[in-house]
Amino acid sequence: MNLRWFAWLTVLVPLAAAHLAFLVSAAQGYVDACVPYWDGCTSISRAGRFGLGNTIFRSLMLPHAAQLVLFWALTWHWLRALRPDARRSTTAILLLGVVAALFLTLYACFLGVEGSIYQWLRRYGITVFFSFSVLAQMLVIALLQPVASLPPALRRTMLAFAATLLLLGLASIPLRHWASDADRAMDALEWNYALLMALFYGLIGIAWSQTGFIIGAQRRESVHRMRRRDDPGSVQVSHNQRSRTRCRGAHSECTPENRSRPEERHTPAGHAEGAARRAHGGDAAGRRVGVRGARLPRDLDG
Repeated sequence: MNLRWFAWLTVLVPLAAAHLAFLVSAAQGYVDACVPYWDGCTSISRAGRFGLGNTIFRSLMLPHAAQLVLFWALTWHWLRALRPDARRSTTAILLLGVVAALFLTLYACFLGVEGSIYQWLRRYGITVFFSFSVLAQMLVIALLQPVASLPPALRRTMLAFAATLLLLGLASIPLRHWASDADRAMDALEWNYALLMALFYGLIGIAWSQTGFIIGAQRRESVHRMRRRDDPGSVQVSHNQRSRTRCRGAHSECTPENRSRPEERHTPAGHAEGAARRAHGGDAAGRRVGVRGARLPRDLDG
């Protein structure tokens, strides 16, 4: 099964949650109507905190947290096949992703609940989610740069993506302290940052397709293909090629002389060759028995 659809579903669910909650909250008068990516009139949390918008946001973000756990588990499995030399890094990516999903669950559960303790839980929940998710994404991008089976354009796009996330993160420091309207600036930055974080999953979906990563009955075969693509010196042998080079006998060498010639397989001489081999135990002991010097019966020799 191709997993590209799952990666793009991981993109769409959080975007749908944030935008639907914002539209409903704006229609009900809880937030101002604007373009949040530019105006920064409200944060994602405020858009999903009140009324029906809160119900929509939580009903989508809680399943999305479980979706992220599965996404990072699949990414871990995929990276272990592509980069068997980076076991610690792939394990760190899995841990970061799972912890980020857990803190997203914490944030979504208490969004809209009043109280200073719940506010503290929400604040640290969303902070850990953003931080750990971005760190895991950057580690994935770093591990994928030497992978030759990925197109260079895709690897450059991933690098540009990581650089943009880093620049936006650094831009939050001066905006928070010196912007004339720091709250609106930070809210606009939050919307753009969340958009880029969601698009990362789509990039990984494209990379999954490029490397032939699938699940199901053909999973082991796909992992074998990914390893072979990344080894320029390896030779891929198809099933037909392997069957053609297989020789009978426990100790025989796989040489062209050990195989019957195509023109001898369905001729009287070919049948005589097989009979001679069976008579001398060639198949059981792996000995080579030729027919060039053998005298054939008169009715077969013609």
